[in-house]
Amino acid sequence: MTHNDSIKSKRQKLREQLIRIQDHDPIIKARNIGPIVSRELESLSVRTYGELRKMGWQKTYALWVAAYPKRHHLMAAYALLGAFLHKDLLTLSQKEKEDCKLFHQSIMPKSS
Repeated sequence: MTHNDSIKSKRQKLREQLIRIQDHDPIIKARNIGPIVSRELESLSVRTYGELRKMGWQKTYALWVAAYPKRHHLMAAYALLGAFLHKDLLTLSQKEKEDCKLFHQSIMPKSS
């Protein structure tokens, strides 16, 4: 590791500490959550990051897609899991994605 790489690494760690989300922070501050999704989650009584953590991403996702069926797609599930873990959805591990996909499929509406 070069000196410049070391400095970049230290800067990245400082940035991550500064943007660390707290339980009392509004849900819109969570990663992957924009204004429309935050309003939808707030309508389900998920107003803060702490409420998301307390409810869990799976229960929140199930309630969310029951209330907003258009949200029943894998990228929405990834986004919510990422918000729960405080990670960008594009940085989820393969295991996290697979677990997310399995849960997403388990709550798919049954075809008649």
